[in-house]
Amino acid sequence: MVRNVMLGAAIVAMAWTLASAEPTEISKAGMTPTVSSASEGDASKTIDGLFAATDPHWSAADSGVAWLRLDLGSRYTLQQFDYIPRQGTYRQYACIKDYEIYVTDSTSANPADWGPFAASGQWANSDPRKSVVITGPQSGRYVILYALTNYGRAGALEVWAYGEPAPPGPVITAFSVMDQSTESNTLTDSPTVTVLDFTAVPQGSPIAGYMITDIPKGDPVPDPPALDDARWSADPPFAYTITTDTGTQGLDVSLLGWVKDANGQISVKMTSIFCNPNVPVDLDVSVTPNSTVMATVSWTTDTETFSRASYRPQGSDTWIETPWETTHGSSHSRHLTQMTTGTTYEIMLEDNETVQDPFTYDHFPELPEIPKSQISVTTSGDFLQGEGTGAVTIDGMWSGDSPCWSTPEPGWLRLNFGDGYAVQQMAYQARTDLGVAIPLH
Repeated sequence: MVRNVMLGAAIVAMAWTLASAEPTEISKAGMTPTVSSASEGDASKTIDGLFAATDPHWSAADSGVAWLRLDLGSRYTLQQFDYIPRQGTYRQYACIKDYEIYVTDSTSANPADWGPFAASGQWANSDPRKSVVITGPQSGRYVILYALTNYGRAGALEVWAYGEPAPPGPVITAFSVMDQSTESNTLTDSPTVTVLDFTAVPQGSPIAGYMITDIPKGDPVPDPPALDDARWSADPPFAYTITTDTGTQGLDVSLLGWVKDANGQISVKMTSIFCNPNVPVDLDVSVTPNSTVMATVSWTTDTETFSRASYRPQGSDTWIETPWETTHGSSHSRHLTQMTTGTTYEIMLEDNETVQDPFTYDHFPELPEIPKSQISVTTSGDFLQGEGTGAVTIDGMWSGDSPCWSTPEPGWLRLNFGDGYAVQQMAYQARTDLGVAIPLH
């Protein structure tokens, strides 16, 4: 079979055509041969167009199993394969006896990954060119000649492949999944997801099966499933259970939706979702006021999550929800806006699909003012013309014509509160009065 992977559309197409009466030789100019081992010559000698008795050849390293793989350069439906062993008394160095021929999209060196063989048989220990006719929908980018037994060692003087470019397989127009409870297509806390849409359009041959598999996101797209794989279903599945190990931190998983047609052509489309079945625990939660109308809630989780925050004035029935984070992680922060000073808020954090218990936060609460009689003031210096010393900043007068303190730049003013106070809020009036609101310990 043949495969073509296009990330984004992520479509893999495979197709076949019926063999014509006169098979067409596939140009060797676009081929790249490789072999399992070599003792004489190399893989390139099998397609060099030279096949006289004394011409260069390929010979395997020993008498065991060996293979020759032809990369055809693109997808073809194979119709015929021809083979010439080394000639005369030299056949013992390069002549295959029992063989299998595979047409595949797999680049693996393991025969178990090549799928079913397209043809098999036994060749005589003789010089003439040997032809094998390939029947059925045998399409792929690679043709593999697999030598099971040999007259001495495996090898070849020359090989040929015949076929036609393979037509496309089904076109998958939509494939998407979502969490079963939240209907999110970004994250799920369950390995089992709902298949939201799985639609394909046949290209000349009826659709014969659907299948879903999964891999860690970023891994190479695997070879297509075998046509006789038991996981194929006649209709698109409604749900799928992810098999990739997502670990303790969750994992971005790519789901692959496969479709095959009646001619054995397979296409695939990819979608991704973050899967983390672990129940997160919130750590180090804090709220920082940014202004009179906004605060930031920050927290960490013991596992990777997408998170958001909801908040409401205490006693209200309506929650205000922040947007979900666009990327997952273990450190989180959300801005809480449209807040009112002196108001107590309930804040509730959501990590993936786990809703944490609400907690309360007082946004700039009304604080008791420390008596100005207990404050002393020192400054870096007064403006030379002088409009008042630092003491006028706590004299209780802040009308437009009241005394004020000013200083050349840079300068500073220090308030000494004595013992037993912790500063939480300060108020400042330009050119008039500086008031300080400080709660007692």
